[in-house]
Amino acid sequence: MVHLRASLMRRLDQLRLTLSDQVESLPFGNEAWMQTERELVAAEQALRQLRSLEC
Repeated sequence: MVHLRASLMRRLDQLRLTLSDQVESLPFGNEAWMQTERELVAAEQALRQLRSLEC
């Protein structure tokens, strides 16, 4: 589980950077960043679930 948690943490960092770049660089009205945000939320939820299983 430690490996999975570390992988999720790395992915969260990548997604946060990607989302930040997308939001800053996309023209008004372009919502491509929403998919990244959905994946980020899902990864955060998975990490919370892993943490609750470890306790």
